[in-house]
Amino acid sequence: MQFVFNIKDYNPMKIKLIIPVLLFTLISGLNVNAQSTTTVIENVILFNSKPYKVRMTPKGKILSFINDVDNNYASLNKISASKIEMPSDEVESMTDLARVNGDKLELEKSMIKDISEEEVGEMLAENSVREEDEMNAKGDVKSTDYDYEFAFDHRDATLSPSSVNQLNQIAKILESDENARLEIKSYYSDNVDVSKILSKNRTKSIQEMLVEKGIDQSRINIQESNNEDWANNKVQLSIH
Repeated sequence: MQFVFNIKDYNPMKIKLIIPVLLFTLISGLNVNAQSTTTVIENVILFNSKPYKVRMTPKGKILSFINDVDNNYASLNKISASKIEMPSDEVESMTDLARVNGDKLELEKSMIKDISEEEVGEMLAENSVREEDEMNAKGDVKSTDYDYEFAFDHRDATLSPSSVNQLNQIAKILESDENARLEIKSYYSDNVDVSKILSKNRTKSIQEMLVEKGIDQSRINIQESNNEDWANNKVQLSIH
């Protein structure tokens, strides 16, 4: 198709009217293509003492249960977390399945594989009844005999904003004293294999952040302890 422009057809007023229309069309198209997205994680978590592969946000909001996982160390150790991008508005509109009341459960069957809706309802109803020591908000940090104690969400090993802020302060303390050493002690349930994975991931998250802040890994000592139910989901830090 050939376009021929005749100088006689030139009209400044027409050009002035056309340009805003073209700009509006271009900007509208860019806005459609620039839809914001949110990073979503697919990983195995411990839910009511059972391992499940789920799709969740970094802050711990469970968007969907994908499938259950064999509860043995060999199988769990083969699974690695993956990240995908989802439209932010879609993620925002989705219900946090960990916080749905069992008698008001509303789930699409397409969101769940190998787990019946009734079973998920039972899991969520059971999850609403927690021990008192599990009621601390995820990332709650308080002073203890160990200097610092981090209470993780029972579902994952994600560092909360308050935990990150506290670790920034710990990094500054270690930077100011080259002789100081940090001991990290994590607790897990010996009865559930995935709990060991969570314990390692929690200490690893803390260690990696401090190393990124310039703290030599040799100055960080990691210990793990099991069969101490009062301390499960907690990580204790001491500087000496």
